[in-house]
Amino acid sequence: MLFIVITSTLAILAAMLVVVITNLQTATADDRSRKQSFYAAEAALDSAVRLAKVNKTMSTTTEWLTSTELEAAFSGVFPPGATVTYKVYDNLATVDYTIKWDQGGPSSAITPDHRVWVEATVTYKGKTTRTRVLVQQTAKPFAEALPKAVTYSDTGITLKDHSDIYALDPTTGAPDTSGPPYQTSITAGGTWLPSMPSSWAEVGRFTANTYSDLAAPGTSTQSLGIRANGSVALAGHSFTDVIVAPGTVGFLSDYFDQAAQVSLQTESMAAYPVRANAGGTLVSPSKFTPSSITTIPGVTRSGSSAPYAYTFANDIVLSGNLTLRTSGSGTGVFPAGTTFNFRSLYTDYSLAVNGQLTLNTTALYVGKNFTIAGPTSSSAAVKHWLGSVFVKATPADTTYGGNVNWSGYASVTSRDYLNPSADPQPMWMGRYWKRSGTYNDEYGCVWIPGNSSTSVVFQSTGASTALCPLMCTTEKTIFTGNITFGTRDYPMTFFFMCDNNGIYPQTFELGQSSTPYTGTYYGLMVINEAPIVIIDNNGSSPTVQGAIFGGCPYDPTYTSGLSMSDVTLQSYASIAYDQYVVGRIATSSLKTTVLVTETVPGSWQQPPLN
Repeated sequence: MLFIVITSTLAILAAMLVVVITNLQTATADDRSRKQSFYAAEAALDSAVRLAKVNKTMSTTTEWLTSTELEAAFSGVFPPGATVTYKVYDNLATVDYTIKWDQGGPSSAITPDHRVWVEATVTYKGKTTRTRVLVQQTAKPFAEALPKAVTYSDTGITLKDHSDIYALDPTTGAPDTSGPPYQTSITAGGTWLPSMPSSWAEVGRFTANTYSDLAAPGTSTQSLGIRANGSVALAGHSFTDVIVAPGTVGFLSDYFDQAAQVSLQTESMAAYPVRANAGGTLVSPSKFTPSSITTIPGVTRSGSSAPYAYTFANDIVLSGNLTLRTSGSGTGVFPAGTTFNFRSLYTDYSLAVNGQLTLNTTALYVGKNFTIAGPTSSSAAVKHWLGSVFVKATPADTTYGGNVNWSGYASVTSRDYLNPSADPQPMWMGRYWKRSGTYNDEYGCVWIPGNSSTSVVFQSTGASTALCPLMCTTEKTIFTGNITFGTRDYPMTFFFMCDNNGIYPQTFELGQSSTPYTGTYYGLMVINEAPIVIIDNNGSSPTVQGAIFGGCPYDPTYTSGLSMSDVTLQSYASIAYDQYVVGRIATSSLKTTVLVTETVPGSWQQPPLN
């Protein structure tokens, strides 16, 4: 009887256990289905927002994004059996699904506020989830729209020798020793995908050296995080805030698209149309002698004795090559210290100013070569006020196709000498621009058309400075020597717009092995389709104070010469992230903006199904 009772009890308990387990399994499956539906809905919503970011300007009169576009763009992405329904509608006070554009907002139904709802409803395994988020579009200064990174690379970032990257305090400019959370990150690998061969691992890798502790000189506190798509090689360091995962880093073009690139390039081209007057008084270069120059209509001479200052009341057009110099005989020879004050100066030929002579113009056009060979002694240094400069570029003509060569103790400003308090004027700088000597230059926005080879070379034989809000070119650029570009309060943007789809690689070299760069560049560098190599043997100050963005996706289809690292630092090179510098560029006089589409923080919702 006892055995029968025990057996019966166990049978009842087993049956009860089966029921409980079945119920739990059903509940677990139900919960899992709900979660899977929720995750699918989140993925659908995220996908819709990503499409919105690369679509087009939000419309105020017609449908912006159609549900058909959204569903077609992401068909096959979601789990088999999942159905996705999208809706895009305005964020009016009362929901109206028929208003599929930015008509108004909660406070006014007829005043667009650049915000709309993007909604995704997903049914998966019998469970339906509905989510939505508010998407807004705003035009931001291009520097503000760029990702917040000290270095952003479409490929890899490699630190060699004693090089390092660290952050500065944005308020004081002193080393940032606050620790986590860090201001920003070293970000590499937008091109990298898990399917890439192992031999391409550098494409998605941040590679440190034994000296790179991500701490400013004299400190030991890590000041930056690390983000990489593929991998990290930390040379024995133990860093915090390191995220390595596919998809962590996108492409630079996600933030700075081709429209914004063209806009920034166009802004650098402000010297066109040409401001010098091609219809001025035609003058032969033979008139430029001490005895003949005053016979040119409108020329007056000031000073009681040589050297004199010659002032031109009329716009001048030269009929041939002109070289102004302090030695020799014949045309163009004047005593040292002579000053030439032109209004507009226009020549289809070559122009040269050699020695201790001063050239001032309000606008200058040179059709061939433009040379300034300043004095060889600092005691005789001169400064030229050129106003807006335009040097025609004829890339096929290597001899007279627009070669600009400035050297010696001769500084150049593109300010108008008749209006010295006005901003520097823009410059258009021919097929090849070489700047050497010892100088303190100041330019407006600069465009260098260049040629298919090296187009910009800045060197220095002493401590030199160059102030320039925006410099843009498309070809190889080399900066070496002790040159300080910009200041912390007036930083510079260097934009390398090489857009040849990898057909041939160009480079931006901040220093070379034989002649390192020993100054400091204050500002942003945005380099497209060109690896960046930085070589600096001055370990006491940052090589770059600001941020660097490299957008050169790795594609060996065109050439095996493309680098797998957009950014390579050698010797004692260093990059110091300074949010103050980035902020100054975002609020500077540069006009280029980027249309940014983003979700409104805190707007995510999971509305009821009805």
